[in-house]
Amino acid sequence: MNSNNRIRHTYKNWEKLINRGAIIQSNFMAKSVIVGFGEGVRSDGTASKLSVEVVKTAFRLFTEGKAKDFIFAGGYGFKLKNVPRRSEAEAMKEILVAHGVNDKQIRIETQSRDTVGNAYFAKLEVMELRAGEIHLVGPLQHLWRMGIIMEMVMGPEYKINLVQSPDIITMEQLPHVIEAESLSIELAASFWKQAGIKPGEHEKIWELLRKTHPAYTDSPVISEGQQQIMQKVAQLRKLCKKFDDEPI
Repeated sequence: MNSNNRIRHTYKNWEKLINRGAIIQSNFMAKSVIVGFGEGVRSDGTASKLSVEVVKTAFRLFTEGKAKDFIFAGGYGFKLKNVPRRSEAEAMKEILVAHGVNDKQIRIETQSRDTVGNAYFAKLEVMELRAGEIHLVGPLQHLWRMGIIMEMVMGPEYKINLVQSPDIITMEQLPHVIEAESLSIELAASFWKQAGIKPGEHEKIWELLRKTHPAYTDSPVISEGQQQIMQKVAQLRKLCKKFDDEPI
């Protein structure tokens, strides 16, 4: 499939996924939780615009009675040259606490450096809470990939509702972001297929991530084809900005 066809195909599926709202309809436990992945943190430790919008949307769900507990996942982007003063999750939690939410209702994880890592560590928190329904919050440019990854990490026992937070992407940037996101999913799927990993096998996913992702190892084990996809994604992401003060 060439680049233009992939973009059109992906965008149609993307719209269907977001409009549907929930990507898993299996049996699930009643308790719900609101989950947000970090969308950037500045070097001074303050949340990026996208991270702030995720928190605002999560807070709205809370006030609507969707859930009383929160999970924010995210250390900081593995490509950042300077380590920020605080993690994405810590910066996001601070905003909620400032709005009067009890800090005991907010769980955070700060070890993840990528989206699959976000999902893995978020699942550990979900399991500890014994929740079965997840309201997953994210901007449109990221939410489609977040949903697919969460479906794979969580497995069919969970219900995942996708909730879009306000985005800052422009129409000029959109084709580059869509292609980068779709290629990233293709890359992740190639790793999972190669390793024979099934939905819900989060520990196997984490073990694989630690061997293959440059955020977690200095010597990633990847094929030449997978390396080429990674390079293509990096090139696409240089053509636009995901956060207000740092590149995707």
